[in-house]
Amino acid sequence: MSTTTIKHTEVHDFYRSNNLRVLPIPVGVKCPIEKGWPSSQKLAADIEQDLLDPRYNKYGWLLDDCHLVVDIDVHDPEKSGFDSLVKLEGELGYMLEDVCGAIVETPSGGRHYYFTKPDDLKFGKVFAKQYPGIDFIHGRGKQVIAANSAHDKHDGIYTLRGDGELLEAPASMFSHLQALAPSTQKATPTEPHGERSGDEFQRSSRGLQLIIGELAGRGYEIRQRDGYHEFDRPDKTTNAGRSGHVGKLSKAGNYQLTCFSLSDECFPSGESMTIFHAYALLCCGGDHSRAASALFERGFAMQNLPTVNLSGITSGGADLRHNAPADILPPKVEQFRPFPVDALPEPLREFVVAAAKAIGCDPSFLALPLLSALAATIGNSRCLLLKRGWCVPSILWTAIVGESGTLKTPAFRLVLKPLRQMQQRELKKHAELMEKHATEIALYEKEMTAWKRKGNNEPPPEKPTPPPAVRFIVSDTTVEALAPLLLDNPRGLLMARDELAGWLGSFDRYAGKGGADASHWLSMFNGESLTVDRKTGQPRTIYVPSAAVSVCGGIQPGILNRALGVEHRESGLAARILLACPPRKPKRWTENDIDPRAEKRLSELFERLHQLQPAIDENDSQQPIVLGMTTAAKRAWVRYYNEHAKEQNDLTGDLAAAWSKLEETAARLALIVNCVRQVAGGPDVVDEESMSAGIELATWFKHEARRVYSMFAESDEGREQRMLLDLIHGKGGSVTPRDLMRSSRKWATSGDAELALCSLVKAGFGQWVEQSTTRKGGRPTRVFQTVDAVDVDTTPLNTGKNGSCVNVDTVDTPETHIGEEWGEL
Repeated sequence: MSTTTIKHTEVHDFYRSNNLRVLPIPVGVKCPIEKGWPSSQKLAADIEQDLLDPRYNKYGWLLDDCHLVVDIDVHDPEKSGFDSLVKLEGELGYMLEDVCGAIVETPSGGRHYYFTKPDDLKFGKVFAKQYPGIDFIHGRGKQVIAANSAHDKHDGIYTLRGDGELLEAPASMFSHLQALAPSTQKATPTEPHGERSGDEFQRSSRGLQLIIGELAGRGYEIRQRDGYHEFDRPDKTTNAGRSGHVGKLSKAGNYQLTCFSLSDECFPSGESMTIFHAYALLCCGGDHSRAASALFERGFAMQNLPTVNLSGITSGGADLRHNAPADILPPKVEQFRPFPVDALPEPLREFVVAAAKAIGCDPSFLALPLLSALAATIGNSRCLLLKRGWCVPSILWTAIVGESGTLKTPAFRLVLKPLRQMQQRELKKHAELMEKHATEIALYEKEMTAWKRKGNNEPPPEKPTPPPAVRFIVSDTTVEALAPLLLDNPRGLLMARDELAGWLGSFDRYAGKGGADASHWLSMFNGESLTVDRKTGQPRTIYVPSAAVSVCGGIQPGILNRALGVEHRESGLAARILLACPPRKPKRWTENDIDPRAEKRLSELFERLHQLQPAIDENDSQQPIVLGMTTAAKRAWVRYYNEHAKEQNDLTGDLAAAWSKLEETAARLALIVNCVRQVAGGPDVVDEESMSAGIELATWFKHEARRVYSMFAESDEGREQRMLLDLIHGKGGSVTPRDLMRSSRKWATSGDAELALCSLVKAGFGQWVEQSTTRKGGRPTRVFQTVDAVDVDTTPLNTGKNGSCVNVDTVDTPETHIGEEWGEL
């Protein structure tokens, strides 16, 4: 037992400034010994003299009725409080750390969250069954060990962090805990009712995007974080520097908005609410009836209307999205989400943005090969420890998927330019060393001849060993060719192919051994050992302790589908490849050019990453330095892991296999991000910022995997509809037949274009609306709008009736004709 004595000259400012009651606690006990201590009125300022007594090494905070402490205990490994904390925060829809101004970390690894609450608010004592390892301590007669106290069994003191403000816990926490408390009232059955517009709005991702748009339109800045969106008002001063966050799923499956601001004019401070209520406050003065009507006009809950009218589905027919029941509607086509460039640290973010503008390609065409190149450069110098026995390596396989002419190659070459320059420099050095080696060989042969002539018992001269070539990039995909290169480059390599079809087609091309090459590649994805027996060459057997090979390249969609056959999907090889397949865009001349300074900063980054040295073990072998995680990073990882596991449980087939590998992808990406930050002066352990970036990137890859895998099962008609929808979404979700006809030669007349749009209406992906052509009215124009683009002031076209003209956004109609099969409006 520790007898550490903490000599306090003053009690922590936090307890003094908040006029909190505290009492000294002797060494070896955890409770004040003063008689009647629960009723003591001593304040922090009154006990400074007591703490000079060597019998005391800590003090306790005596709670009042207005106080609440959420105690996270980690003493019992079977009932980890942090596991329960992840569960609680998932149900609340926010992290306690985000709403708490004072957090005490214990030397044993636990945590105390300090809150206030209404004096008369009471709820159950503990919730041991629901949240093992968490105590909700509140009310008089309770005390907790306060900050600056020593621990009797662990070295160190209780440490206070946060902004030091004692904040009231959100009302949603109280209502959630009260709902869990035992109740003597019997549940009252409710009358069944159909889906309401507000219900669908607050549980759908489309509703989330709509509320984000409303916030952005009112001056809020939106940032995507780990599993939620954060928004703030730059023109407002708030107590925490932000107004709140929106976007995390609650227990009920609804999106919640929480506002922490003390100065926001719209949302009440410190309250959680559904995004339906937030929408009502933003757009309808808090009137829920008006909000429900407005959302109904935007298409929410319309698919559950009872009227079914399947007749009249012609070029001007009725809209199935309004009239058909939900069970006969086709699934909504997944839209491409922009790559989360903001999740990349500098200078990666600057380079990707500038290069995408200069080339005219999608940022993902640069980001994916860049991530693989960074992973290969770090290689076996670092790994990330998730828990004992589970270390993740710095290895990534990525593929950019696009038709020929979509600018994959220019992006690919620009990203790999720094590595190619480094390799050119090293190969030049190797050539010089080989010249020196040739001289050494000549001398050796001369000495060997002399030794043979002597015929004595002296040992022969030692043959010089050829110098290994430092390599960064390889293109040969056979394992026999890779093995000696990996032996000379234990850090690892990047297999870069402009066309990955050659790599995928090379598996077992020569072997005929039932999957030999493919199985070796699966091992290289995890950085495992590699043993290759060769028929020719010396040595015949090559053993690589840790074969790390990252992969990047491009491939066309049809070739990818054929190359990833059943055997590669069942083996998990396909699931290991991170994919990006953005919608095709026509080429446009641009005068934009990438800043040479951005290229230079990227080159310098690769040089610094290459200088990261591995550890050397007792056998003089290289071993990666193992990085740990901060507590906050570990919590973010556990939360992601659990949420990801729930998703995977609902999947089958190829997607289930992909999800099994995407589980670890977040950690691999976090490791890469952290190494990039480390060489720029950042932390040498993976912190919450790096883990959050890895999770955000992995979440994007999961959504993209859904899109690409769904393309594999598309019919020709479905593929045409998806490409057409991508085209329309690129212009805001609305288009006239004439706009579509003028955008590409695929449609010879506006009638052809109208038929194509009618096929989307028939499939339930959009509807016809009327748009007045002049301010005075006149003959209205028919506009097709996708389902998620319908605005409040838009009225669906009701064929057979003379509808009034309404106001919708005008659709631009460029004059340029695009020669590609698919153009851009």
